[in-house]
Amino acid sequence: MTSTPSPAPRVPRVVVLAAAVAVLAIVAAVIAFMDGSWLGIPFVLLAAVDGNIAWFYLHRARRAASASDRSAETAA
Repeated sequence: MTSTPSPAPRVPRVVVLAAAVAVLAIVAAVIAFMDGSWLGIPFVLLAAVDGNIAWFYLHRARRAASASDRSAETAA
């Protein structure tokens, strides 16, 4: 008996938004540092926090998807 592979889990919207904000914060930090401003430091910190948020929610979604796959396998 051949089982069909489960579809790839969808990436939560918060992950996409947090990653976009992190990229924009890095761009803003680079521009600020190129202008000789110390204002880039908060942008670097913002990028770090947003990167952590994206990582957390991505792994949370993966754990939930693998837990649902395991529960489906045990039920079958």
